[in-house]
Amino acid sequence: MAIQNTIMDDDLLLKEFKLTVLTIQDLREGRNDVILGIADAALNEKMQKRTEKEFKLKEDTVKKVHVTQSGTPRTISEKEDKDGRTYYFTKVKGKKQFRSYTYNGLIDKLYDYYKTMVLPAETDNTLACIFQRALDAYKAANNPSPNTVYKYEKDFKRFLEGSPLAQKSICQITALDLQTFTQAMVNKSHPKLKAFLGYIGLLNLIFKYARTIERLIPENPMDLVDFAPYKKSCDQTRPKSDDKILSSKEIEKIREVCRNRIAKDAYYVRGYMILLAIESGMRVGELCSLKWDDVKWIVFPNDKFDGPCIHIHSQQLSNYDEKGKLYYTYVGWTKDEKGVSRGGRYYPLTDKIRSILTALKENQTRVGAYDPDGYVFLENGKWITTISYEKCLKRMCRSLGYEVTNNHALRMSLNSNFLIPRGIPVTTRALWLGHSVEVNLSNYSYAEKKALSEYAPKLDETDRGKNDNLSEKPAF
Repeated sequence: MAIQNTIMDDDLLLKEFKLTVLTIQDLREGRNDVILGIADAALNEKMQKRTEKEFKLKEDTVKKVHVTQSGTPRTISEKEDKDGRTYYFTKVKGKKQFRSYTYNGLIDKLYDYYKTMVLPAETDNTLACIFQRALDAYKAANNPSPNTVYKYEKDFKRFLEGSPLAQKSICQITALDLQTFTQAMVNKSHPKLKAFLGYIGLLNLIFKYARTIERLIPENPMDLVDFAPYKKSCDQTRPKSDDKILSSKEIEKIREVCRNRIAKDAYYVRGYMILLAIESGMRVGELCSLKWDDVKWIVFPNDKFDGPCIHIHSQQLSNYDEKGKLYYTYVGWTKDEKGVSRGGRYYPLTDKIRSILTALKENQTRVGAYDPDGYVFLENGKWITTISYEKCLKRMCRSLGYEVTNNHALRMSLNSNFLIPRGIPVTTRALWLGHSVEVNLSNYSYAEKKALSEYAPKLDETDRGKNDNLSEKPAF
């Protein structure tokens, strides 16, 4: 076969050589029609290549959108009409049919159809449109949590939406464009360092998709940008205790409100939840998914824990269905386990926790709501949702005049106001709260929120010497 191809190639070269010799002779004799013929041939060849290229772009575009709801390519079939002529046939969504006696003709019809239905967004290569396609591809490939998807959407809206960069074709965006935009952004808004890192992650998602999946750009401009210098313009100040945690007195006021509400309504479920969150530092989703089986009142010989405790190994997640309706699911892993259960964690069953859960269990039994195999926190036979709990806590904190109103503050307050002052090692604190030692030290360990007047007597008690009293009279 290789020899035959070589012979054929030699024959073609010989023919081309003969044509070239004849053409030169014609040119020497001054025949202008030869020159015009050469020009026409070159123009026709150029137009043909352009037509082929345009059709290839149309065909590629149609293939991207001519798919079923599950993403499977729709079938294009060859059939014969009553006269025996072959035609090409396919269906689109809604069972609408398209046919043509040529494959190219069918592609043209499909392109014109999708152009008015789908293609404006699909064929637009602005950074904004690429982001939507990149996010869709990310969701399909990684099955991320709704919170992760929401974070990408939130970052895009905050940093890029409506900007000149977002409206620019991704094929035209250079490293200099990214540098110029980033510098102007950080100098104007001074985002927190964590938010800035989210911005970088967003750009990486977009340009990696454009480079590796759609192959719209020959190289990734992100590889040419050093983002380190822009961190200097980010807000890297650490929040003060007042901005993140509640004092022991403020926590006690929340306890008092819960106890008063429970006194009036013994089955005030969210009050029990808030009290448990204060004592255990459990996350919102972990509170909502807690089951009575997870409360280990006693220890058996083969148990993995060495004392009465709460087994925290699940969470309630919120999701949106195809119609945008919110729903909740139970998953057998915690936030720090990131989708893969590693057995969860255990928190000691202190006297206060035991008292809270015992009282709730007694009241559930009284009203016929106790289910030993079901959820701890129920209302009308259904589990309490994260949104419902968070709204309740927020209203309560605001009624007390607090600026900090979230459950996360209860976790950090437990760590800073209770565990640290009692000498609980950082490794144990991190284990009980479900995060790393580094996270506990950098994000959870704040100075206990107290007034200076509360510290002075303690300092005097521990550092008073016999010869320290230099004057018998008070200074004021």
